Amino acid sequence: MTDIPFLDIAAMILDFLSYQVFYSTLMLLAILIILQCFPRRQPLLVMGLFVLVLLRLVLPVDLALDYSARYFLDTWIGQGEVLSAHVDDGVSIAQLPGEQIAAFAIGGTASAAGAEQTSFFYRFPWLTLLLFAFWITGAVLSTALFVRQWWRFRIQISAAEPILDPAITTMLRRWQSHFSVKRTIRLVTSDQYLSPFTMGIFRPVIFLPKSLLEANDKSLIEPILAHEVVHLRHMDTIWMRLQNLLQIVYFFHPVVWLVVRRINEARESYCDQAVLRTRRISLKQYTASIVAVLRMNLTGMPDMETQPGFGHRHNQLTKRLQHIKKGGAFMKKPSGFGMVITLLVFALFLLPMSSACSQNGQSTPAEPAAEQPEVVEVPAPEENDTPSTKEASADLRFESPIAKGYSSSEYGMRMHPLLKKEQFHKGIDIAAPKGTPVYAASSGIVRFADENGGYGNMINIEHALGYISRYGQLSEILVKTGQKVKRGEMIARVGSSGLSTAPHLHFEIYPGENKQPIDPRDLISDLPGKKHHK
Repeated sequence: MTDIPFLDIAAMILDFLSYQVFYSTLMLLAILIILQCFPRRQPLLVMGLFVLVLLRLVLPVDLALDYSARYFLDTWIGQGEVLSAHVDDGVSIAQLPGEQIAAFAIGGTASAAGAEQTSFFYRFPWLTLLLFAFWITGAVLSTALFVRQWWRFRIQISAAEPILDPAITTMLRRWQSHFSVKRTIRLVTSDQYLSPFTMGIFRPVIFLPKSLLEANDKSLIEPILAHEVVHLRHMDTIWMRLQNLLQIVYFFHPVVWLVVRRINEARESYCDQAVLRTRRISLKQYTASIVAVLRMNLTGMPDMETQPGFGHRHNQLTKRLQHIKKGGAFMKKPSGFGMVITLLVFALFLLPMSSACSQNGQSTPAEPAAEQPEVVEVPAPEENDTPSTKEASADLRFESPIAKGYSSSEYGMRMHPLLKKEQFHKGIDIAAPKGTPVYAASSGIVRFADENGGYGNMINIEHALGYISRYGQLSEILVKTGQKVKRGEMIARVGSSGLSTAPHLHFEIYPGENKQPIDPRDLISDLPGKKHHK
C-alpha cells in the first residue's frame, strides 16, 4: 500500500516532537530554578540559558553524556524509570502488511516478519494521521503568519522615505564606528505608528517613525540609533529567523513561545546595557527615549516578532526601564570568558536527556568477561535424527551477547512504561553504555546487517537447526551480510539507533524463520539480571 511509508514517517516525526516537548519542558523548569539563584543576573546570561531550551528542541532525543543531570537522576533515583522508558524494538510499519497495521493493539503479538511497535504513534494509525494533519496544518498557518508579518515590514520599508538630516546621519556613522559595523546602513521613516526597528542582514535598514522625528529632539533619537546599531552588530536578524523557524515547527508548544519572548526581552536589555556602558549617553537621556516611545504609543508588534527593534511591546519597555533604573550589576560589563564557561557547564549538564545506562555508577564501556561464561546447550536430538542434524545440534550453544549490563525489560507481557498498559515484549533489553561491545550469541551466518525501522541498526544471525538471533538498537555494525561468525565474536556496539530513548541492546531468539520468538533465558543462563538498588 502506498500510504504505509507516509504513516511510518508521520509516526516517527510525531514521536520525535513528543519527546522534544517533554524534554524542553523539563529544561525550562530547570532554567527557571537556576535563574532564581542569580538575583543580579545579566541579560546575556538570561538569553544564553533560554537559548539552551531552544537548542534542546533540535538535538537528538538519544543524546546522553556521563555526569549530566540525567546521569545523576539515574544514579540517585534508580535509573529514572519514567525517563528511561525504551520505545523501541519494532520494525518499520512500511514493512508490515496493510491489514496488520489496523490490527495492532496493546498486548498483541506479531510474527518475526513484523515485530510489534511500542511507540504510541505506531499503535494508532488513524489517530497518528489526524495528529500529523493537525501539525502540518498548524505549521503551514504559522508560516503564513510569519510571511504576512515579514511582508508587512517589507512594504513599510519600501514605502518609507530616506532620512537625510545631516545631524542624524552623523550620529549613525559615529555609532557604527564605535561598534565596528562596516555595512552600509540606510535610514528611513514614514508616518506609520510602528516601533523603531531594524531589517536586513547584508543591506540593513533602520526605520524611525516620523512622529519621533517631528518631535525635533535629537537627544531622543540618538539612544534609539545606538540601540539599533548594536542589533546589527550581533546579527540579531539571523537569530530571530532561527527562533521564528522553531516557532513554526513547534507552534503548538507554549514553552517555545514563552522562551522566545524571554529571549527577545533579554536581547533588548543586552542592547541597552551595551549602549549605556559606553558612557556616551547618560542614563537620563536613555530612559527619556524609552519614555518618549511609550508616550507616543509606538508599540504594538504582532504576536510573532520577526524583526529586532527598540521596543515592540509596552510591557517590554516598562521592564527595561526597571532594569536600567536599578543600575548596579546591570551596568557592569560581564566577563566573556566566565559567561562562556558558565553556559557550557549548564549545556553539558542539562542538554543530554537520555540515560547513559551506567551500571553501579560506572559509565565506561563494558569489556568482555575474563573467564568463559557458562554455556547452555540445546537439548540433544532424538536417536532417529540424521547425523548432520546431530552435528549441527552439538554446535548450537548460546551464551550472553553482552558481558556487562543489566536487564531493563524482560521477555513476555509487561507494563509499557509510557502507555501504562500491558503488552508483549518479544525479547530482552539489556541496558549498557553506548559503545559497549556486542558478541554473537552462537556461531552462524549473518543474514541481515543494516538499519531496520524501530529496531534501528540491526543484525540477524542464522544458527544451526534454523535458530535465529536478533540484535537491535546498535550504534555500530561490525559485520556484513553473508559473513560467518563464531560464538563470542564481536559483531557490534550498543546504541540507541531506533525507536529508543536510551542506549541498550534489544536481543531476541527465534527457533526458526516465521516462528514465534522464545525467551532467551531458556537457552542462556548468564544473561545479565535486573539491577539491584541498595
